[in-house]
Formats: sequence, structure tokens, C-alpha cells
Amino acid sequence: YLAKHELDGSIHHKYLRTAIAWYLGVRDDWKTNIGMHGKYLKRLVDDRLWEEIEAVFAGADREENCKAMFKTAELFGRLSSDVGSSLGYAYPADIDRNVTKYLQEINQMTEFQKDSE
Repeated sequence: YLAKHELDGSIHHKYLRTAIAWYLGVRDDWKTNIGMHGKYLKRLVDDRLWEEIEAVFAGADREENCKAMFKTAELFGRLSSDVGSSLGYAYPADIDRNVTKYLQEINQMTEFQKDSE
């Protein structure tokens, strides 16, 4: 429950939404308004990006949530890297890789625990 809350609440609605807003801001010279809670996002992004955004959401299934978490991290990293590059900042790719590795290790541990039950 805690992991689902963090993925859907904090990670999606706070951090990923901010990364998307900044990505669009850089793209549109900071004239884009994504609306409250991202209400206008679908009309502001191309079909490919919208498909990536949709892929970060999942139902209650644990495996779906794990896939969604990794898709979220991947999308966040790509958008944040683009924003940083546009603004003259280097994206901390080494931290990104370490976080992804850590998430993979946690996922493997929980898979092992699930299999041993």
C-alpha cells in the first residue's frame, strides 16, 4: 500500500508532473500551462509522449506497478535530462543509473520473497 501510494501520489503527481511541465516549458519558451493537476497535458504533448505518460499508471497488480515504476523512472530521466541540457545543466546520469539499479534489486528481493511464500 505504501509503495502504491508513493508511486501514484508523490512520484507521479509531484515529481513526474513537474518534469513534464518543465519539459513543455523549455519546449514552448515557458508559455505552456499544463492546468491544475495536468488537466491539459493530453492536448499539449504528442501521441508518443502521451503513450509514455499513460504507461506509468497501473492498477492494483504488483507486477503492473513494478513495470509502471520503471517506466516512470525512465520517462523522468529522459525528460529531466532534456530539460537540464536545454538549461545548461548536466543531468546526474550516474545517480539515475544507481537509483534504477537499487529499484531492480528491491524488485528482485520482493520477487524472491513472493516465490518463497
